[in-house]
Amino acid sequence: MRILQFVARGNSAALLLILVLAAVPSLGCGASSKDSEREVLPDSSRRISLGLVSVVPPKEAGWSVKQASTRITLGKLGVVPSHSFAGLVVLTQLPVLNSKEEFFDWNVQQRARDAGDPRYRDLVKDETVTIENGVWVFRFHAKYEDSGAHNLPAGTPYLVIEDIGTVFRHPFESGVAVYVAISQRSTPQDVDGAFERVAKDFLGSVEFHSNPSK
Repeated sequence: MRILQFVARGNSAALLLILVLAAVPSLGCGASSKDSEREVLPDSSRRISLGLVSVVPPKEAGWSVKQASTRITLGKLGVVPSHSFAGLVVLTQLPVLNSKEEFFDWNVQQRARDAGDPRYRDLVKDETVTIENGVWVFRFHAKYEDSGAHNLPAGTPYLVIEDIGTVFRHPFESGVAVYVAISQRSTPQDVDGAFERVAKDFLGSVEFHSNPSK
């Protein structure tokens, strides 16, 4: 799987002077039929760009997209009301860090939940950091039970939330972190067994672009 793809070109949208200062510990939500600002993707093979980074959305039908200058939000409703998917790409300002270990600690802190909250029970929690082609790469896979979800169906004790994602230090803009993740939320019996494959394809589509003004 090719994770790091560098493209030595850019466009005017790459002139980003203000970055979203966003910590994104979990996606955990999908598209809503009431969200009029979302657009159904007419062509899931079309690359979506934020200037400094671009991705190809999941190819499965039913995904919608909402885009801002530093954020791409994707959503899809499942076959039952309690099942949904979400994808997110965010450009975030990165503090001054001196090593991949500091990058790891920063990401862990951004993603931390209240460990004492009884509504959550971890099923999977994997977090790693590597250097690939000179780029710091933080990967995570979290899967947990949420017994306090607002859309918990009657008679269901909890929903299962699964987040898979990667945070990169941008190869051409060292002060920018690129957060790319995808999530599913469902009842235990409706968990999508193909989700990890969808996540692999989505995360593998990431391409980085240089700032043309430099």
